Amino acid sequence: MSKQLSLFNADIETQSVSISEIDSDDQTVAKQEAIQRYLDSKEKDYQCCVTKYSSGSSSREYYRLSYRISKRRMKHIHICGGSIISELATYRAKKLEAMIDHGAELEEVIAAVRTFNSGQK
Repeated sequence: MSKQLSLFNADIETQSVSISEIDSDDQTVAKQEAIQRYLDSKEKDYQCCVTKYSSGSSSREYYRLSYRISKRRMKHIHICGGSIISELATYRAKKLEAMIDHGAELEEVIAAVRTFNSGQK
């Protein structure tokens, strides 16, 4: 008995393969990886933050970078630019907070503060 020739393999015809299913799988994997990166970044113990403070005799508040150098000791660096009502000081504080939120290393954040304080733009 003669067989009919076929251009396609019989096994492939029975499988349901769709470009949308493949694309959907890639998107699912990408979403899972993005969620895992987010969770990993949240597990990180932040060593620094931007805080407000006021000097002893003044009622004005200023921004500073506070970071831990040992289990019990904190260190603070003033962020130049004026009091918290100053646009420049607020801009610099938000810039540093964004760096911290995106996972910048402590040394990078301190370098940015030193750049701000040295008058470089």
